[in-house]
Amino acid sequence: MGIDVAETFEDGFDRLATPSGGLLVVVLALYGSLRSLVYETAVGSFIEFGINEFGADVAQEMGYQVSDADVSVRRLQQELIERQEYALAEFVEQATSTGLDLSLPVVLVFLATLPFVAEFLHVVGVRALADDPESLPDGDLLDGIGGTYAKSLASNFVAWVLIGIGLLLAVIPGILLALVFLFVRQRVVLAGDGVFAALCESYGTFKRNVGALVVVFLVLLLLGMFSTVGLGMLGVPGWLYPILVAAIVAFELAVITSAYLQTEAATAA
Repeated sequence: MGIDVAETFEDGFDRLATPSGGLLVVVLALYGSLRSLVYETAVGSFIEFGINEFGADVAQEMGYQVSDADVSVRRLQQELIERQEYALAEFVEQATSTGLDLSLPVVLVFLATLPFVAEFLHVVGVRALADDPESLPDGDLLDGIGGTYAKSLASNFVAWVLIGIGLLLAVIPGILLALVFLFVRQRVVLAGDGVFAALCESYGTFKRNVGALVVVFLVLLLLGMFSTVGLGMLGVPGWLYPILVAAIVAFELAVITSAYLQTEAATAA
């Protein structure tokens, strides 16, 4: 017996509705809020950097006699207001005043760090959801986490590079590769596979459960689209948005982990 689609989603929800699942949602929500704050800071930093570095050159090309010292964010806002470009002036004000007061190099470091933090949370999340979700995680959850995290990071990097190439060449191959590599993280975290083995074993699991995995993947894809587009269209309050997104991400992780555990149980039987 392979993957039972209905059982996969039911078990995924049950795993989410546990202390470990709830804690994972809280941690992912905090990460999502931090990520949004970093993105807001990055937008403001890039705009301010562009104005300070290139504003004088642009103004001179437009016929204004200005020097670098004459160009600043505040000066641009005043100029826009004088020209009655109120919407643009408000955008510049909001973009440069939100987020953290950090220099552009520091912001770039934060941006570069975000994917690594996300992968670490996903690795720990898979362990927590698979091991004993009914109880809160203890210190054993992080045993050997360094090597597991490094292998998961490398495996998913290779997988996403291949998926990206497939999407660029033609969309369908990229989607198929996303299906093929659906269990790469679970193979590393729960089975202890290396990079190459995780990619190969994930492909083997896909071959044995093509029909069920296509259904699971399509449902998760729709959920992902809803979390990125649908929630915004519904006008969800800002404080609630990261919580709902985190709950959807954690549910998807629980569903994939549940499907993987089913395949392992079937293989052992």
